Amino acid sequence: MKLNPQRIIVNAHSALGDTMEYQPFFLMLRTMFPQAEIHCTCNQNTMLLAQLIPGRCDHYSPIWEGFKSQEEFNQRFINCVNHGFSDGKPADLIILLDRRTALIKLALSTGCPHIVTFSYFPALYTPRLHFLPWIPRKKIHEIFHYQHLLKCINSERYHACFDQIDLNEARPHFSDTQNADIYHQVVSDLAGLGYDLKTEQRPLVIINPLSGNSDRYGYNYQHEDYVRLGHELAHAYPELFFVITCFGDHPFCHLPITESNLKLWQNQGNLTHLLAMISLCALIIVPSTGPAHAADLMGKDVVEMMPDYDCPRWIACGMGQLAARQSKPSVAINKCQYQILLKDWKDTPESYDQHYQEFVQMCHQFIKERTLKLHVKTAH
Repeated sequence: MKLNPQRIIVNAHSALGDTMEYQPFFLMLRTMFPQAEIHCTCNQNTMLLAQLIPGRCDHYSPIWEGFKSQEEFNQRFINCVNHGFSDGKPADLIILLDRRTALIKLALSTGCPHIVTFSYFPALYTPRLHFLPWIPRKKIHEIFHYQHLLKCINSERYHACFDQIDLNEARPHFSDTQNADIYHQVVSDLAGLGYDLKTEQRPLVIINPLSGNSDRYGYNYQHEDYVRLGHELAHAYPELFFVITCFGDHPFCHLPITESNLKLWQNQGNLTHLLAMISLCALIIVPSTGPAHAADLMGKDVVEMMPDYDCPRWIACGMGQLAARQSKPSVAINKCQYQILLKDWKDTPESYDQHYQEFVQMCHQFIKERTLKLHVKTAH
């Protein structure tokens, strides 16, 4: 295809990790079609990211929040397609960043001349529905799936723009007034924990135990084990400052913390406050989840564990892989070390403990070979 759309609907309804991977897509879309009016139908995750990464879309409609029936949702989407643009004309391109069959059919019902999406349902084919050519999704990073969508729309324009973009512009920032308040709140929270950014020389390391998907599907260590890990690392590396992050009240929040350079931070804000915390760290230790990909988006080092079926799609080094394809990378490349967990990884207590100890040693190795060396280099 060689489209030059003027009114674009982008549907962005996914979990936090996907939403992070969308951000270079939105930057490229705006760069490729600077005169187009872009309307994003989305959920709360995308709304929060739009606050930290403004200027990508002209309108945001959180149609995925609070609808009472499928009919109500359908009408919300159709209204955005038909009436969501300043010139009163309907959308001339719909981009679906997910692969829901019902949503594809809904988009087709609008009469929009071009619809671009991922799909494995050729029976749905019509001349208006452009499927992304098949790609080995499990063999390439998720960040490239959305880049392939852009190439599908206009490959010539994509390649003309790709080397010119600065991927730093896809990252969250805290420079405007509202975001600065969030940033200063997190800085104040850290000061209350004994980590004063004005005088502190120790790099910040975040340990984030919480992951809805990892917990749900059984690919996460017990939250209490992260506290145990924090104590071991804090004792071994007094030149670093460790923070265990959580949202809400969990049993592990009440475990005693005895190391002076290990603290618990209970997020009293929302996702944006966690992102502000991640923006300050040198390293995050985390299951494969949204905060891992937030760290990747912001160029922070990551140590993570992940299920084998998510590798290599969800390793937290997508931004680096994307930048490496530019003739001159526009962002510094972060480092990611990861542990792959097979389906039977915790069938026995012995297997669980073996994997946990391997992960602990991975954290030690990464800190020694990367985090501490970066700290020494920065100090000099």
